[in-house]
Formats: sequence, C-alpha cells, structure tokens
Amino acid sequence: MEALGEDYIVILRAIGLPEKKVLLSASRVAAMPILTMANYELAFLLSGALLVEMVYNWPGIGMLLYDSILKRDYPMISGIFFVIIGFSVVINLITDLVYVFLDPRIRIGKKTEI
Repeated sequence: MEALGEDYIVILRAIGLPEKKVLLSASRVAAMPILTMANYELAFLLSGALLVEMVYNWPGIGMLLYDSILKRDYPMISGIFFVIIGFSVVINLITDLVYVFLDPRIRIGKKTEI
C-alpha cells in the first residue's frame, strides 16, 4: 500500500498508463523488501539445521556437524561450514540477480563517478 502512494506511481497514473501496468510497477518495488527478508530467513534456516535435527533426531548436515564436533573431526567441520557458506553465497547471488530484474535502476557492472 505504501508503494501505491509514491510519487512515481502518481505520475504513471497521470500519464494515463493502464492500472494493470501501474500495479505491476508498484508490486515490483514492493517485492524488494520481501525478497530481502526471504534471503535472511533462508540463512536462518540453514543455521537452525543443527537444533532441529538434534531435537527430532533427523539425519542431516546439522547432525553430521554435531557428530563431527563430538569426534573433533576438524576437516569435516571445515567442510560443513564451507558448504553452508557456499549455500549462503548462492542465495545472496540469486537475490542480487532478482533485484536487477525487479528494479531496472540497478545495473550490473555500472561504474559510478565520485
């Protein structure tokens, strides 16, 4: 609702754009914070794997991490952290690419002058 009150939406309506295109433009801008929060939630989901797998006794990467910590298997611990960090980087990359699609003002590789 906040995006519908922005100045550019008023201008789009004043120009005479169909309401469908105006709503599409507003929904693109309104989707940016939702996408950002979804990115953070996926990171928290990965970090909560250990707790959930311990409580429900499910085999998974969290249980493997727990067993590796108990056995002091440092290469396995490093590998698990590497996989979790890799997933986080991929999630952030996908989020950034979707940002470019949602907001045309964001461009990849555009240099700014100071």
